Amino acid sequence: MQRSFHRIATRTFFSLSLKGTQTRALQQTQALAQSPVLSFSRWFLSRTPAIASNNLPGRKKDNKKGGGKGGKGRKDDSDDDEDSKKAVPEFDFKNAEKKVEDLIKGLSTSFDALQIGKANPALLKSVKVETDDGTFPISTFAQVTVKDPVTLMVLAFDKKMAKSISTAIENTDIKLAGPPKIDDAMIRVSLPRPTKEYRDEIIKTATKNSENAKIGLRKLRKDCMDDIKKQEKIIPKDEVKRLEQKLQKKVDDATTKINSLLQAKEKEIANA
Repeated sequence: MQRSFHRIATRTFFSLSLKGTQTRALQQTQALAQSPVLSFSRWFLSRTPAIASNNLPGRKKDNKKGGGKGGKGRKDDSDDDEDSKKAVPEFDFKNAEKKVEDLIKGLSTSFDALQIGKANPALLKSVKVETDDGTFPISTFAQVTVKDPVTLMVLAFDKKMAKSISTAIENTDIKLAGPPKIDDAMIRVSLPRPTKEYRDEIIKTATKNSENAKIGLRKLRKDCMDDIKKQEKIIPKDEVKRLEQKLQKKVDDATTKINSLLQAKEKEIANA
């Protein structure tokens, strides 16, 4: 009887203790819910869902545009257009004009070397002398003078260069009466006397040079036209058309100049 009473008393004591603990825990929870700090935290999170959802530690951001395979973004079309424009260099018309003028100048120089009937220092103007340091015009190493209508005298500034100068003269397209003759620093260049066969050969050479000039001019025109076509990406079509017409006029004028130079040379040779 006494033992049963003791067990009942013990159970009652623990039950009351547990009930008291739960009551205190409930009171503390209610007090915390009414805390200003917790209330502010709830209000802040409700007002900033992006912070609550995306800015949590360990979460990665995805700022790329238009994801594709592997998470790579795709450039906008406007960016592609800008890159394309930057890749097209502006057409340099002055440079094209200079190339045309240089071509005409080269043809004129080659015609100067096609002399007949009289000796002229310009006959050797196109001669290039090879050295260990490169190739240079004959005027760099020697002075050319006229001895008589069919003889040129070349005085080397350094007699050690006489052999190289003589070889350069002999290897050109200039028609000579024979190999140059070296006498110390002096080189004697003999020209053939004019004959019908010689005149015909000179005219043939002049015609070939003019045709080569026209081939070079056509190639230059094609390259320039291709470059102008690319300008459509950066300038109006009307401006592209204007550049094409301007280039064509320059080419036409150059062609006319080539024909004029050839006619003048043929007339000169015929009357020599």
